[in-house]
Amino acid sequence: MADAEMSAHDKEAEQQAQFKDFMTSFMRLLDMMVFFASPRLAASGVSLPSREHILRHLDAYLPVAAEWERKYDGSTRRITTAPAQRLRVRFSTWTPTVDIPADIVQEARTFLDEFGMEPEEGWDAFEGPREGTPAP
Repeated sequence: MADAEMSAHDKEAEQQAQFKDFMTSFMRLLDMMVFFASPRLAASGVSLPSREHILRHLDAYLPVAAEWERKYDGSTRRITTAPAQRLRVRFSTWTPTVDIPADIVQEARTFLDEFGMEPEEGWDAFEGPREGTPAP
């Protein structure tokens, strides 16, 4: 009995650790996509993430998003893998610079739109969160 309880406890702890790792990666991915969705923010001198860093977070997101897409039942906002897959293709051949191609800007916006994220002033005017306010 103790082994079964320990095994269940270990499994739960492992699942919690995996969830925490995913959420940390997901939040970083959202932050990066905000950066790429806003050319003004990108031009502000913020350091650019590497291609490998971006791809690592997209790769962590895609299988989870595929599961969300597979289990979609209509009761919540629909999340699809399509924008992230297109971003994965684009980032795999582009070295990040402050001169962000229009297709990457648009895909980042599409990706963020799936989560209802857009600043009040719109992406073209967005320069980062105002003091004391959360990001879009």
